[in-house]
Amino acid sequence: MKSLEGQVALVAGGGRDIGRAGSVALAAKGATVVGNYFNPEVEGKATAAAIADAGGDAILVAGAMPKPADVAHLGASSLAAGGESR
Repeated sequence: MKSLEGQVALVAGGGRDIGRAGSVALAAKGATVVGNYFNPEVEGKATAAAIADAGGDAILVAGAMPKPADVAHLGASSLAAGGESR
């Protein structure tokens, strides 16, 4: 995979399990990762720490993806981090 330096990766479900692994892998390649966690907050903090340990930057947002307002907030957080809508 080529370098993702300067890119923003939005990872729905990025707070735990496979989403966490994907988030960490993207961060290790240089992407700023914007992801969400549903519950508990401790999982989101653990993911942020794992991303930092991989040398990346993380923005983790609480929310449930079935809720349109939470999806909009996640998208807005990605745009604020420098991502672009495609």
